[in-house]
Amino acid sequence: MKRTALFAGIFLMLISFANAQDSTAKVAQDTAAKVAQSASTAMKPAVSNPTVDSIAAKYKLQPMPEPMTVEQVFPAIGEYQPSAAAAPATTDSASTTTSATTEPAMPAVTSVKIMLDEQNKGIVWVDGLPQGKIKAMLRKSPSTYKIPAQKTESGTDVKEGTLIYDKDTKTLSVIIGKAYNDQDPAAAFAPAVEEPVAAAPAPKAKKGKKAKAAKPVKVEKPWVFTGTKVEHTTASVN
Repeated sequence: MKRTALFAGIFLMLISFANAQDSTAKVAQDTAAKVAQSASTAMKPAVSNPTVDSIAAKYKLQPMPEPMTVEQVFPAIGEYQPSAAAAPATTDSASTTTSATTEPAMPAVTSVKIMLDEQNKGIVWVDGLPQGKIKAMLRKSPSTYKIPAQKTESGTDVKEGTLIYDKDTKTLSVIIGKAYNDQDPAAAFAPAVEEPVAAAPAPKAKKGKKAKAAKPVKVEKPWVFTGTKVEHTTASVN
């Protein structure tokens, strides 16, 4: 009886071992078949799409543009040399008989530099003007700025004005002493046609005394500067 049970156990072990070998062989065969199928698919040529080919023949992909530099985004920054002597703006000749400038003569401008503010990209600092280092705020991109009324670090009072850079002509125009025009900033640089300023009425002379002549009314004229941008080139290294 014991021998019969022993032989039965050995027989069952042999059957289990054979089944395990068959299962392993089947898995190996399936894996080999999948690998062969994948290789065959990869070797097949791609199916041509007439529509895609037609579009590719008409249009070519352009290379991605390079990122814009700070100078391209804010073209007003840079160095400028005066293109004309800065002076008070001219006025109509009819008003010169009764008006005069009250601002003293300012030193000549030799060079003007415009720098971007480190904290606020909407503000530039203008250095080199007789008024001192002043700030201007971007109003119309890329290069139209309002000069707000301000006091410089040296204590000079600066009146409101306009700063415009024309990138086509590379010309900087600055006017100080004339309010900024939101609708048409460039209008500030148009020649002013002023009406004659009437003199103050002379006081009535007392009996026995001559009447004093009326004093002319003094009119402050805006200060204007125009400059040409200095192009700095960097030598190439071979």
